[in-house]
Amino acid sequence: MATHLGQQVNSRIFGHNQSGIVLGGGAHALISNNIIGDNSNGASGQSSGILVLAGVSDFVLSANHIGAVFHGQSSSNQKAGVEIEPGESDRYVVQSNTLTGNVKCVIGGGSGKNTVVSGNVCV
Repeated sequence: MATHLGQQVNSRIFGHNQSGIVLGGGAHALISNNIIGDNSNGASGQSSGILVLAGVSDFVLSANHIGAVFHGQSSSNQKAGVEIEPGESDRYVVQSNTLTGNVKCVIGGGSGKNTVVSGNVCV
């Protein structure tokens, strides 16, 4: 997996065999304003642009462009733009992302009651 982090802002992330970003923990993680595409090169539709592992809480994913990111490209190898593994994740926001050409836009979600997933553009 490509990147384990607490903050990733204004980056270009593409061409990985698995997910472009893996959020596995941390506190108050922020992933914002990134261009993330053409990951899951190991097997089409197997890995996502951003993968949040089960049980991770207190994060924001916003204003990212995830999926088909190159000029003239209409599809991506990625399973989803954003994938949140089932589990006890809580207190998170997934908002205002542009998700293009992924097999699915947003997959899963935590079981917490304090979550916002809205305003994402899915093409």
